[in-house]
Amino acid sequence: MNVGSLDYRVFHAVDEFAGDYKWLAHATYVFETIGVVLYAAAVVVLWLATEPGEERRWKTAALSGAASAGLALLINQAIAQIWHRPRPYETHRQVYHLTKSHDPSFPSDHAS
Repeated sequence: MNVGSLDYRVFHAVDEFAGDYKWLAHATYVFETIGVVLYAAAVVVLWLATEPGEERRWKTAALSGAASAGLALLINQAIAQIWHRPRPYETHRQVYHLTKSHDPSFPSDHAS
């Protein structure tokens, strides 16, 4: 089986599911949109959770999380410069989609 045909079949299965359950597609879209803000807020809360003189594990966790997310996004940008993969709705115009993003679909910032 060709990877392209498998990719196409999986994409269309997900697209049909999203078309049938639009409420779930919209809920997922809202979560992925506010998820970045929630992640940033969690980093700030972890940083501020450590009172002066206490063990620094929350500050270390906050800094580690922010650094790993930043590094992952930097690597994604480097890969995207080398290998541009259009988003599925750009190559399959008739599909259901919620976003108008023109970032490459690979690598995924959200998955990183």
